[in-house]
Amino acid sequence: MPAVHEQELKKKLEEVWQSGGAGREALREEIDRRIPLPLPIISTRVARRFRPVLTRGSPGSWDDSRVDNPWVIWDPWWRKFRMWYTGRKAPEDHYGRVGYASSSDGITWTKYAKNPLFLDPDNKGYPNWDTEGLRLVIKMEERKRKYYGVYEQVLRDENLVFQETATKLAVSDDGINWTPTGYLLDFVKSPNFIEPTCIWVDGEGNFHILVSRRTLGLTQAVIEHYVSGDFESWELVETLDLSFDRSLYGKRWEDMFVLPMGGSAALVLYNVVYQYRYLHTLEMATAFGGRLKNLVYLGPAITPNLEISKNLFDYYCYHEPCVVVAPTRYGEEYRVYWFRGYSPDEDTVTGDIHMGWLLVGEDKTVIPVLSVSSVGAGATSDIWDSVELPLHGVNSLNLTAKATFDAAATAGAKVHVYASSDGIDYSEYTSFDIPLQAGQTVIVHQPLTPAPAFIKVTVENLDGAHSITDVVVEATVGK
Repeated sequence: MPAVHEQELKKKLEEVWQSGGAGREALREEIDRRIPLPLPIISTRVARRFRPVLTRGSPGSWDDSRVDNPWVIWDPWWRKFRMWYTGRKAPEDHYGRVGYASSSDGITWTKYAKNPLFLDPDNKGYPNWDTEGLRLVIKMEERKRKYYGVYEQVLRDENLVFQETATKLAVSDDGINWTPTGYLLDFVKSPNFIEPTCIWVDGEGNFHILVSRRTLGLTQAVIEHYVSGDFESWELVETLDLSFDRSLYGKRWEDMFVLPMGGSAALVLYNVVYQYRYLHTLEMATAFGGRLKNLVYLGPAITPNLEISKNLFDYYCYHEPCVVVAPTRYGEEYRVYWFRGYSPDEDTVTGDIHMGWLLVGEDKTVIPVLSVSSVGAGATSDIWDSVELPLHGVNSLNLTAKATFDAAATAGAKVHVYASSDGIDYSEYTSFDIPLQAGQTVIVHQPLTPAPAFIKVTVENLDGAHSITDVVVEATVGK
């Protein structure tokens, strides 16, 4: 694209922003006609749920605007998934506080009754401030578990306008009651902004923290990597320059998450921000040698291009990823949780926390594509209850369907498999039966050719008088 035309489009974009969105439909069509989407359409990485796993609180509650910044762990002592998250208050979408929730399966969560957990009083005299974005690790010390956390302290004036931010440290004996211990990075003034994105402990017991440092004008951004042996004295060991490029889509990275994989390797997920479409997507890479500068790009983790392109100029994002490795009855699973941002169109997007299954490695992976407690007489499960399963690069696919029939049932059930080439438009691909055995739980195995790019499933109850219960469809995929 000629530079003069790029500058012309930038000017038009700024005019649309300043006018509150007037003329955006025509400009959207012009951009989509002249500029291709910046990422591939098909995702090959995450089998994602479309229904959120943690939602905003009821009107009037402390987190009724949105919930974001998920930090999830599998706790082998508790035998539970545990989540720390940030809640925000409507209608200003500020007053960020840290909340806590727990879950036996990582899908259905129960919020802690005494949320929010803590509010750091370090406000430097400002009338409004946020204590948010807690990231933590648990470390054994003298036969006791100790929680080490890093969080963001944001100071705002009487109009809730951002003024200063700091990255602070805290400790806890239970993950609920926290004591601030000092600063990793002291306060910086607007337009500068700093926030922690990840914390982990390496094989030698050293703490690692990543901090995103950027300007609110979105022209400069870096990820700083700090290391400490005692959680008190910290050394900056590397800086990644992630500033916006100067193309029309001008992009930068933030919200980087690192999952050590053993040895010197690590899995890295991060959020890419595209400036002029104002979208955020999740990307994936690996790192070696204990340093993030040795990144090897793997591709998009989630690429919702088509749905994002329909929401130009609206706040629409997938970001703040967190990966959890947990033992389940399916074997060791990689779960990824993220915040899905919202726009003024609440029917299109949300302000909640979502999750999916990360497809990594060469072994077979089992994904619970559908799990509902019951399907009513003569009814069909909602396709929105199905996980979107990406199949690009998959060599084998087997579906296992299970349902329990009423003792008086007179008809079986049918599994409908829907296929899509883009993850947006689905049509029926094939179907198979779950034969009737009244009063019994029936399990059916069905091999399929993994030809489509994506699949979803529904289960139809063929009995018009009795419900079926404990309905599950699992997919076993092999690479």
